Amino acid sequence: DWASLGIGFAAALALSAVLALAMGLASLRVKAIFFAMITLAVASAFMTLASQLSDFTGGEDGLNFQLPELLRPSTEFLDEPVLGVTLDGRLLTYYLLFAAVTAGLLLLLRIVNSPFGRVLQAIRENEFRAEAIGYRVVVYRTGANVIAALG
Repeated sequence: DWASLGIGFAAALALSAVLALAMGLASLRVKAIFFAMITLAVASAFMTLASQLSDFTGGEDGLNFQLPELLRPSTEFLDEPVLGVTLDGRLLTYYLLFAAVTAGLLLLLRIVNSPFGRVLQAIRENEFRAEAIGYRVVVYRTGANVIAALG
């Protein structure tokens, strides 16, 4: 169960990164509202594609999977509650998700305060000026697009 969950998660991240890179290279040369329009068009096309490939994607219902035994609500780690709280799979799931969200938030804060994030802030404030001082704006915007797809 854990292996298939990990493989699926890794495959989803890899596919998201590749598609974001392809879309970013194709559409980030346009400005402002046109980028949003291209993004919405690509999203609509993929939604239709996922719906049509129901053998592979499960169609509009999606794919079903089974939770690993430790994360199921019926799993109880102790017979008696501790401080009025039952230690079960739901509590473990809660704390795993809490740790994942906290790690994601700290990672995003690190990205924002890194040189990469500072360049993105410069591009946000004045794209022409950032390009004039030597930053390759399309490369940084594509990188940001890939990071956004992974998040």
